[in-house]
Amino acid sequence: MQSTPKTKKFRWYFSLRTRFVILVGVILILIFSLITFYLVHYSRNTLTNNLNNEVEAFSSLSVQPIGSTFVTYQSSGSILISQQMQKFAGLDSNISNIAIVNLTGKTLFSLNNNPTNISAAQASNFMSSIKTNSQKQITQIVQPYFDNSGDHSYAVVYTISTNSVERSIVHGEYITILFALFGLIVSSVATYMFLDALFIRPIERLSYSSKLIAGGDYDQQIQYKRQDEIGALANSVNRMANSLKADINKLQEVDKLKTEFISLASHSLRTPLTVIQGYIDLLKSEQNKTARPDAEISKAIEAMGASAKNLSAFSEQMLTIASISSNPDKSLFGEVTLEQFLLPLADHYLQTAKDKSIEFKFSLENSDIKLMMNQEQLVKAVRNLLDNAIKFTNKGGTVSLAGRSDEFFAEIEVSDNGIGIEPAELPKLFTKFHRASGDVLTSSYDGNGLGLYATKLIVEEHGGTIEVESHPGKGSSFKVRLPVFGSSNSQIRND
Repeated sequence: MQSTPKTKKFRWYFSLRTRFVILVGVILILIFSLITFYLVHYSRNTLTNNLNNEVEAFSSLSVQPIGSTFVTYQSSGSILISQQMQKFAGLDSNISNIAIVNLTGKTLFSLNNNPTNISAAQASNFMSSIKTNSQKQITQIVQPYFDNSGDHSYAVVYTISTNSVERSIVHGEYITILFALFGLIVSSVATYMFLDALFIRPIERLSYSSKLIAGGDYDQQIQYKRQDEIGALANSVNRMANSLKADINKLQEVDKLKTEFISLASHSLRTPLTVIQGYIDLLKSEQNKTARPDAEISKAIEAMGASAKNLSAFSEQMLTIASISSNPDKSLFGEVTLEQFLLPLADHYLQTAKDKSIEFKFSLENSDIKLMMNQEQLVKAVRNLLDNAIKFTNKGGTVSLAGRSDEFFAEIEVSDNGIGIEPAELPKLFTKFHRASGDVLTSSYDGNGLGLYATKLIVEEHGGTIEVESHPGKGSSFKVRLPVFGSSNSQIRND
């Protein structure tokens, strides 16, 4: 049963700089919005109050001259009355009409010939009455007229136009908004430059230097002479880098001593192992010459021989690992064709597999393709894979060695239909001293857990990769990919 793949959620990524810009932008927009709203509201109220004060003062001052002119010339003609009204209307551009009404509210004379609609109560009122719109702007003023004898016979009605005030308000709002936008832009840029110089750029440089240190550049130093938290953090990172550098130097010295010890121990084991193996071979020869070989002695000789062989293999693996871990000799690399490399291995393991009653298959494509390799080491790597394949394949099974290539990579595959590898073991397969768990494996198969680890080191030393696919009870397949000599991928590792 296949598991349903989890849907990967997309997440927006905001850098520190972006977050600063957003935060500063939001704060400044809120501040300038409030300031602009207040200024627009204040400007509207100021202009409205000015209009109201002007028209109230105008109506108070002009009611007597206009009323007296009307009383004097109402019977003789309207020209002088109109001239008088126009004279006063010209003093205030907000006055759109002036009319004379009697105490019942009837229009007796109008400057623009339009009747004025007011009630009798307003016309007969001894106090001035004011009418305003929704913006609290005065649109009409009714002023009582008293003649020289104090009689109240008429009222003067002033109609006020708010068009010019509205234009002034709109113009003021437009100017206020423009200045607010300009102030917002200037403040945003200034604030951003200040925060960028004081916080963002130092933090970015600190982050960049930290990444370099995390990548292995322990000589990187963060130069900040600041007496604040950023300066303290920079000093802490510098101390951490110096501490890591010192620790790594110590570890490198220890690793160098370890490698030298392993190399010395491996070389020192070779001579006594050669002597031991020689005497074991001599004992075998003498034992075989006797007419009736002692079974116990023969068994002991075989056990000593197997132990000496395992110890010799262990020594060789350790010597290989030590030579790769130190500075390897690149002069040992040379051009070798795929056929020259694999054919001797196939001939050798054809007989080895036959001795164990295992079928051995060999196939080769593009045999003349060239590889740049240390042939001795790479032979050890493939031999490790073939030894494991034969070791973990039962009688009657099959082990295959195949070579193929394209213009960029050569692939060497070692496969078998043996016992296979459990999925839980695969991630640990190429680690040092790892041996598969299980009573059958640990008791029935010898090994020191270094073969695949050494194989991986050798393959990577040649700029290649190794991967494995295995199924318990069905067998395993190891694929080594090596760059073809002359291709853009043919780069030998040079640490």
